[in-house]
Amino acid sequence: MGKELGKAAVLAPIAEQLGNTRAAGIFHNRIKQGLETWFSARDEQGKLKSSTVFYYNDNWGTIIGYQDSHGSGPQINDHHFHYGYFVKAAAEIARVDPQWASQSNWGGMVNLLIRDFAAGRDDPLFPYLRNFDPYAGHSWASGNAAFGDGNNQESSSEAMNAWTAMILWGEATGNTEIRDRGIYLYTTEMHAINEYWFDVHQSNFHKDYPHEQIAMVWGGKLVNATWWSPNPEEIHGINWLPFHGGSLYLGHYPEYVERNYRDLLNRRNSTDWLLWDDLIWMYRAMSDPADAINQMEAGIDDSSNWLEAGNSKAHTYHWIHNFNAVGHVYRNVTSSHPVYAVFNKEGKKTYVAYNYGNSPITVSFSDGKTMNVPPGSMAVSAEEATGESLVIDDFNSSAQWDSAKNDLGEKIIRNGGLYNLESNTNLYFFYNGGNSPESFDTYINRDISSYSHLVLNIKGGSGGEEKSVRIILNDGSNHGVSLSDYGNLTTEYKEIKIPLKDFGANLKNVNYLRIEGTGTAKVLRIEEIRLSKTGTVLVYGDLDGDGIINSNDYVLISRYILEVINNLPGPYAKEAADLNGDGRIDTLDAAILKRYLLEIINEFPVGN
Repeated sequence: MGKELGKAAVLAPIAEQLGNTRAAGIFHNRIKQGLETWFSARDEQGKLKSSTVFYYNDNWGTIIGYQDSHGSGPQINDHHFHYGYFVKAAAEIARVDPQWASQSNWGGMVNLLIRDFAAGRDDPLFPYLRNFDPYAGHSWASGNAAFGDGNNQESSSEAMNAWTAMILWGEATGNTEIRDRGIYLYTTEMHAINEYWFDVHQSNFHKDYPHEQIAMVWGGKLVNATWWSPNPEEIHGINWLPFHGGSLYLGHYPEYVERNYRDLLNRRNSTDWLLWDDLIWMYRAMSDPADAINQMEAGIDDSSNWLEAGNSKAHTYHWIHNFNAVGHVYRNVTSSHPVYAVFNKEGKKTYVAYNYGNSPITVSFSDGKTMNVPPGSMAVSAEEATGESLVIDDFNSSAQWDSAKNDLGEKIIRNGGLYNLESNTNLYFFYNGGNSPESFDTYINRDISSYSHLVLNIKGGSGGEEKSVRIILNDGSNHGVSLSDYGNLTTEYKEIKIPLKDFGANLKNVNYLRIEGTGTAKVLRIEEIRLSKTGTVLVYGDLDGDGIINSNDYVLISRYILEVINNLPGPYAKEAADLNGDGRIDTLDAAILKRYLLEIINEFPVGN
């Protein structure tokens, strides 16, 4: 039942996007009927049910669904897997029908299911985080761990489905405790998956291990097999399914996705997949969507059994073509809002956010982008790609690095230090010169005056390295800045932007960029160096440039109209104050801003 609910929960918003409200209504009703059947203890005749029902066992402090499967009853297995589908489907209903999801209606039962697999510390009915192990940093699937090798978990992606469901349910119902617990579980397990199941940085698996992933993690061993099948499609796919918006973590490292896919391809030695073609195509789309489209078009009608039980043709098509349109998941930009995504296609970023609330919100992104999102809506904002950025080096070719060339085809000169391209994804730079700087120069040899910022995707070996790093532009003379003036380094990649004007160099005649480290036994990892054109983002209604539309902005526009002040202080403030787009700033604009602040209107006539 869970997979059917999960399938409908994905299809309903796709139907909405296509304007097919009738189909969306059918899917929503199917979800409601399925959930209400399982959430009701009595049948239509008023008799207590013995199947399609959840039962609380007070001996073990758990809810068991009957009829049970995969040992979910006698062994208390897989509760986060199974119940995550129910909660995910309920979150979709909460998005469109808040009354259905209220605590006094069906929402109370959804909260009870969440408490079973991810209860808080003081829950009187359930153990704290039944399935999740904070020490291990991930969840376990077995309820009793009756094995010599300890507990185990196979489908890490179904665990992520459960944590995604908690985030969406909490956001949709205003339950920040459930939402924030889900965020902790999601982000923590995501990192564990990348380390233990996938080893995306190639630092954990033994050097002689022949594959790119592990299907099952145990307390005492790693196993590249499933419980039920030796097929490579299932060995790989069990840690991908089900695909949904919360699956985007799978695409955080496109170069790893390529390695994982190639490993599967080598094991099958053909794209004539035995089963689960849809999952393979969807995973493929996160590294090479064009190839995914070609495979799908060649095989979509060849067989009736290529669909995994929790998926659909419509979702497969929708997923693959969306990746073809927006490119790769872009993990280097984060957001202040929990329901968001950022993609990058050849330098063009696409920002997406959903607002579950009843009032408009402004979503901020870590690269300075802001986006107004109307209530109950998804907002999408795409940058223009032409000339927006110039990649100096993204360190994805060891052959290129060995030949001392960057992505511009210009030379690289190493001035001390140790260097290594790790998995063709980033540059490892070790500097150990003490008081003598060690560095490398990556040549540019061109006019860069049309760009505004130098952008580094960078992290430290242990954190704090920014204090010992200088960035230099050479125009015949060296012009340097300290990295610490622009951000602190941690052990996670972050995007640091340095205004080019801060160097004081002649930008029309730049020879090279130098990255220089002074100190003993320090490490930088650099994923990308590029130049960008980053202008001020115009936010209509934000007249003082503080990123917030509030009563201060209304006071400013009123004073401006009354000629008490002559200029508005924010960047592009005059343009931002023309809320009706008539080319004037007058009492009509003030009235619109006032109505917005009073929540009488949700958006301005311009700048939507």
